[in-house]
Amino acid sequence: MPSCNKDDFEKEYKARLANADETEAEQIISELLESAEVSDDDVIPIRIGIALRDSGQSALAAMLFSACLTKSSRAAALYELGVVKSLQGEVDDAVLYLDTRLKESGLQPYEKIFLARQYARQGRLARTEALLDEAAAIDPKLRHECLINYQAAKFINRFDKRVTLGLLEEVKSLFQVYANESQVEERINEALSNEAPFLLLRMGDGEGTAIRLSIEDEAEYNLLYRDNLEEFTEFWFKDRSVAFDPNFAEVIADFNNAPFEADVIGTFHTAGIEHEYNLGSRRGITYAVNTLRILLKIAKVNPELSANMMVGDPTIHYSLLASGALGRLLENRSQVGLISCHSGLAAALKERYGIKEIEFIKIPGEQEHADVLGEDAAEGVHWPNRYHEVRSIIASKSRKGCLFLVAAGILGKIYAKDLKKSGAVVLDIGSTADALVGKNTRTFPKGVMDLMPA
Repeated sequence: MPSCNKDDFEKEYKARLANADETEAEQIISELLESAEVSDDDVIPIRIGIALRDSGQSALAAMLFSACLTKSSRAAALYELGVVKSLQGEVDDAVLYLDTRLKESGLQPYEKIFLARQYARQGRLARTEALLDEAAAIDPKLRHECLINYQAAKFINRFDKRVTLGLLEEVKSLFQVYANESQVEERINEALSNEAPFLLLRMGDGEGTAIRLSIEDEAEYNLLYRDNLEEFTEFWFKDRSVAFDPNFAEVIADFNNAPFEADVIGTFHTAGIEHEYNLGSRRGITYAVNTLRILLKIAKVNPELSANMMVGDPTIHYSLLASGALGRLLENRSQVGLISCHSGLAAALKERYGIKEIEFIKIPGEQEHADVLGEDAAEGVHWPNRYHEVRSIIASKSRKGCLFLVAAGILGKIYAKDLKKSGAVVLDIGSTADALVGKNTRTFPKGVMDLMPA
């Protein structure tokens, strides 16, 4: 190993591998393993592989871990290969590596939980349950996590990818499906011309965790749903206890009414479903399935409503911005409404699109992105403080025919529903608001990135 310290050594090799082609990578890996053997520190290649994996370079990480299989770090390499293959959606290979590690040197309880999750993705529920029982018996502190994972396994077993794609096809047969943003723009313009109440609603993975379908469904998957909701409230409010607040349960119930009020719903597509199942994300799969299930519930309760409701790509808000449709809708309007955490957005929209007046209602932004959003955008307490204030403001007057943009997370779905009832034409634009003020809170599509201010 060179005379530099371990941190510098790891950074050097990570950088070299990150910029290498396959042939160069093989040579660098050979050199790295030789240096590790000389220094008697076989953990360094594993750490470098993990860093590569975490930065999105899974193929390179897999190469490095594979090269470690003949070294003293074989046990660690087997586990990390299982993780990489899982992330790549190669579940059978993930199980092969993890099972080999289990047979050769065993797995820690948390590692058994990870293997159990792979078995769940294969539909092997009995093996999943056995591994979770073993993990909980070894470490009782993991019992709750094991119970959540078992419910997730049952959920995935009931709604595997084939079943979920079937739900999507059923939705397509019962609703109008928009192929592009121009069809949605036409519907919005029609509502504006007629001063008719209108709601474009998006259902993202955060909101998907809060969908509730029936008492029976809640009872069967209560731990899974609660864990998903805790993760979501941590993201938005930095407070998991919100998920246990009885008053917030009323908010969730109100949110579940929002899809029934929508005219257009940006919801899900085949590529999105494939992505979530490839990741094996228990929150993402729950979102995909339950978003489709609530649409089917709408169709069952009110077939006439579903026949006139448009559904399609969940990134419709990005498409409206990137295509110029959002700009055309805003251009030279006498009045527009806006709910957002960005104090400067109203002025920016007025200047950019020649809007005469904007009714701006400020809310605190996502606390997970507080550093990116900035102090002013993140300041305040959205739930419960500002939430009740905003609903009161919305209820205070009619907004018939007014175009209203809403960017306020799950609570924004309720605001959007309320605004439609007040007569507004409401567009749930979500993180598009961040893009309009140059805040990188997401991995935005290129068309959106091109429009972002420096």
